[in-house]
Amino acid sequence: MLIVALPTEYEARDLVALLAPGQRETIAGVPCYRGALADTALLIIICGMGQVMAARRVRQVLTQVPGHTFILAGFAGALVPGLKKGRVLVADRYSPPTVLDRIRPLPGYDLAALHTANQVIARPDEKALLARQSGCQLVDMEMSAVAEVVNRHGLDILGIRVISDEAGETVPAALAHGYDQRAGRTTPVKMALHLLTHPWQIAKLQTFMSPLPAARRNLTQFVVAVVCALGER
Repeated sequence: MLIVALPTEYEARDLVALLAPGQRETIAGVPCYRGALADTALLIIICGMGQVMAARRVRQVLTQVPGHTFILAGFAGALVPGLKKGRVLVADRYSPPTVLDRIRPLPGYDLAALHTANQVIARPDEKALLARQSGCQLVDMEMSAVAEVVNRHGLDILGIRVISDEAGETVPAALAHGYDQRAGRTTPVKMALHLLTHPWQIAKLQTFMSPLPAARRNLTQFVVAVVCALGER
């Protein structure tokens, strides 16, 4: 079975819609979707945001479900200028050459160095500093921790990310304040409470969020192409 993990239901929405029959289930307490895509048996894990939550959920599922290849997909922030919102990138430091060779003919992506942070890197100055310190082009909050778990289970891993915020763009404070570190997800109630006391941030949040469905479609299309390329072994 091929396994795909995404941090949130929002990021997974388009991919889940393509599953046949796309049945929702809980495995070891973790929300998942099971079905088939391109004649390949597929399990989608909602792994949660952040290193601790994502690693724990992936570990719980992998103790119950065997697989041959693991894909971690989702949004990421650009650390350097030139990476535009909606661009699909594959993390180049986590996958064996055999996996990268199998997806090399696919169009619509580039390789990039990915850094995993412990918190949201929100401001342009923070992104520029992290780019200099890490030598990476993009940042997420899950990859390194999940890769460690996946490697311990003997699975190949592929990291696929789509740019959600550019290097010169500030992630709205409402998203950071709405993020529940313990739960590993964005909490609508916390976000709503923040916006009630900071109503001037609503327009900024709407502007930031409006291109994300298109970015998610780009991500989904590439993940589908990867699933077709890797398939069952």
